[in-house]
Amino acid sequence: MARKALRRQIGPTPNAAGDRMRDTVVFVSYRRDDTGPVALALRAELDLRLAGVPVFVDLNRIQGGDAWPDVLEDALRKARVLIALIGPNWAGMHDGAAPRLHDPNDWVRRECARALAHPSGAILPVLVNGAEFPPEAALPDDLRKMRTFNALPLRTQSWDQDLRTICETLAAKFALRVKRQDEMLPPSSAIKRLVEPLSDEALEALKRERRLPGWTIETVHDTTVTGAVREFLCKKFMFAKDGDAFAFMHRMSGITRKLKHHPIIEAKYADVTVKLSTWDAGHYVTAFDVKMAIALDRLAKRWRQR
Repeated sequence: MARKALRRQIGPTPNAAGDRMRDTVVFVSYRRDDTGPVALALRAELDLRLAGVPVFVDLNRIQGGDAWPDVLEDALRKARVLIALIGPNWAGMHDGAAPRLHDPNDWVRRECARALAHPSGAILPVLVNGAEFPPEAALPDDLRKMRTFNALPLRTQSWDQDLRTICETLAAKFALRVKRQDEMLPPSSAIKRLVEPLSDEALEALKRERRLPGWTIETVHDTTVTGAVREFLCKKFMFAKDGDAFAFMHRMSGITRKLKHHPIIEAKYADVTVKLSTWDAGHYVTAFDVKMAIALDRLAKRWRQR
């Protein structure tokens, strides 16, 4: 079976004035039907790139049973900066009715107006994929000041460069610390930079030989660093109880140290999902990943799996 048949596409520091309102959070304001996926991708990027700064996106952070307006108000009180994601329908046009942005109860309007009303002017407009600011006459009175702020672009075709610019602005204007490269990524390996990704034929042979039972190839849009496509060798290990799962993960550390290869691990109660990819080989599956997969399969045999 060719590789494409194996793949599964996954689709408080106060300021000089002593202000403590904006000492905790980067608040991402967006309209869900306009830039919802971009907001989640941006949150993943900022979580990785910023040091010690929670990033609030309401789609992810509001839990069932929470009072939605109270959660937003609390996050706005704590936010040091509000990033306003502006896409082609940021104004909220729908069915020929007046734009939602002109409704005083519209949360996008309320979020941005709240930031603009603060003396620090803690707002950073970001224009997504070529979107333009609405003209001043099209904005409600409490948002017209937004046009005086320098808006930054965030485009799919220049994702990494635009993100660097956004992070540099957050550091320079709002005193947020951006992580160094070695804080975000594993150390580079000269040996792994020379290894070739496995071909379709090699993956097919491994499947025929049953050397990777239960492992699949996934391709994922990598929002964490480059905006490029990453390839993973993946498997879910299912154990009878969570104690076995934790013991398995603990013993995995010996394998990672020995092979000098580090997986992504996701644990959910007694299930442990492992994702393997060789960063220095262009984010593809290589012999390093196969070697670790085989070692993990051997390790997992020590426990009785469901």
